[in-house]
Amino acid sequence: MSHFSQIQSSFTNKLALKRALERLNLTPEVYEQATELVNTWGDYAEAEIILRRQTISEDRPCQADLGFQWDPESACYKIVADSYEFDYSTLKEKFQNLENFQAQLTVAYELEMLPILYNKSSFDIAEPIQHENGSYTVTITQKVDPYAEVTV
Repeated sequence: MSHFSQIQSSFTNKLALKRALERLNLTPEVYEQATELVNTWGDYAEAEIILRRQTISEDRPCQADLGFQWDPESACYKIVADSYEFDYSTLKEKFQNLENFQAQLTVAYELEMLPILYNKSSFDIAEPIQHENGSYTVTITQKVDPYAEVTV
């Protein structure tokens, strides 16, 4: 029997998490309050960010929604997933396993956090360059005010 499990993550920013999921070609629904997740076995869970099973793959729907639930104690979103999807179903085809999904999402999340951490009025952020090994290089340049007073 399949069921929802919660997996700790380090995702703290709702907007960056939404954009990271979109970067992975997924379609998140974002709610202010926890909303119901379902699977075909009748189990229920709740999350504020939800990937509905019908939207995860165009070819065939998954058996369970995938969500991200805010945990005030850790101040992070927990991944709420049905392991069946990563063991036997559409998410296995897309990401191989839960660990790979979490790793890809973490990279996408970190890229989406850059404009949040480095404001555009003070920094220029170049487009990320992906390397063959899956790593990224991002150049961040601090803007300099030509009229600023410099003391040496």
